[in-house]
Amino acid sequence: YTPEPEITGTDGKVYVPKAKGNQTVTLKDIPQTVDVEYVEKPASTEVKYQPKVGGVAKGDAKEITVPADKTHQGDVVSYTPEEITVDGKVYTPETPGEQTVTLTDKPRTVDVTYVEKPATSTPTFTVGTQNPQTGNVEVTVDGVPEGTKVKLPGIASEKVVTGGKVELTNNELPENPTTGKGIAQENGKLPKEGTSDITIPGKLTSAKGEPAREFEVTIPL
Repeated sequence: YTPEPEITGTDGKVYVPKAKGNQTVTLKDIPQTVDVEYVEKPASTEVKYQPKVGGVAKGDAKEITVPADKTHQGDVVSYTPEEITVDGKVYTPETPGEQTVTLTDKPRTVDVTYVEKPATSTPTFTVGTQNPQTGNVEVTVDGVPEGTKVKLPGIASEKVVTGGKVELTNNELPENPTTGKGIAQENGKLPKEGTSDITIPGKLTSAKGEPAREFEVTIPL
């Protein structure tokens, strides 16, 4: 005969026969009940957590490291979900810090609710003095990391922060000075307005009304 491969005890744990495979019993002239020794089935250490936003999975499930001494069903394993980046956006666990999962006899994937990470700081924009020769302007951007995209009043295209600032050429400037708030958007975060209004100067023009141009002149030695 072959004992049941698995049974569930009154403690909710799963048990398996200590002796594997077929077993035998010798028939007698009286009814018999044969004892079969069962042992606790080892816990599965295949445990993951699945980040979800609004009930929808974001990215792949993440492995949870199970310590070597955690081998029994019912053992509790601690883990700390990490922030993730999916499609250029950064997400963090809704409940930060350590969480726990209880081991069972089967692999587990637990859901962890994530939310989009808000911008961490308020950007500050400072407009430098316009170069009277070329018309170019430097705008310093504080409070954001390198590579942040910014939108400036009167400027048609997005600019990228390099060395803590963005460079505006005369041709990029609006026809007239334009006032408003700059907007910065860090990678994977929501856009955030600057602390106060700034004024982007208008483009310089020549006496003939043409845009100012920068010339390079070679002087023979």
